[in-house]
Amino acid sequence: MKDYNNLLLKVKYLYAKIDYQGEEQFDLLNAESDSVDREIKSIEATYAWLMYTLDTDEQRKLLMTAYLKNLGVHFGKDTD
Repeated sequence: MKDYNNLLLKVKYLYAKIDYQGEEQFDLLNAESDSVDREIKSIEATYAWLMYTLDTDEQRKLLMTAYLKNLGVHFGKDTD
């Protein structure tokens, strides 16, 4: 995420340097950037994102079990 934020800062800098059309245009770019950041944070908070970023099948199994329990799905016996 840090690399992505650095990339956005560089894009903002280059945009302002090359195609600067006033403070209003720069503010629109900042607002768009903030919107993208919020959307990314929202995606990163999902089970799907977590599942994608896990390294092992065992981790994925534990996450899926937690997800199903969170939905109220109960297994025959406790799997903790």
